[in-house]
Amino acid sequence: GETLQLPTNVTDEALVDLRRTVPGLAGAEDQKLAWLLRANANQLRALSLAAEEESGVVAVQKRQGLWMDPEDNWFTRNVSRFGKGFDMEQLGKDRAKLTSKFDRLSPNYEAWTLGNRSVVEDWVAKMMHDAEQHGVLTARSHVLDVARNGRSGPRTALL
Repeated sequence: GETLQLPTNVTDEALVDLRRTVPGLAGAEDQKLAWLLRANANQLRALSLAAEEESGVVAVQKRQGLWMDPEDNWFTRNVSRFGKGFDMEQLGKDRAKLTSKFDRLSPNYEAWTLGNRSVVEDWVAKMMHDAEQHGVLTARSHVLDVARNGRSGPRTALL
């Protein structure tokens, strides 16, 4: 079978806390609970959880130091500086500089998607829901969002 690693900042204590706080999740696999504990507000919204489940997840995130405030995070504190200090056209011409820039920014990706009100999560959740309704998903299915640069927007693949 496939073994997935839990994110390093999701502890066993956090998993127990979530199972106790949201009884409907008591029998859920550790990986699913870890995903919920790492989900930001946009991602939780896309899941369309019952109100008591979502509020329980947020309460545990706050207790366990995993919650990201949609109004006060890396993105909201730095948005006024975005686009200053570098030229994207010049960065695009120098792969090493571009890679270095994005490597420095990548640890803040979750705050970026939260702050810019990304709706990618909604698209992926809709595609999963549609696939479930048509009986396409199996226990071994994976849904992958493939970003496309160009005219035709994102595509979601079922693997």
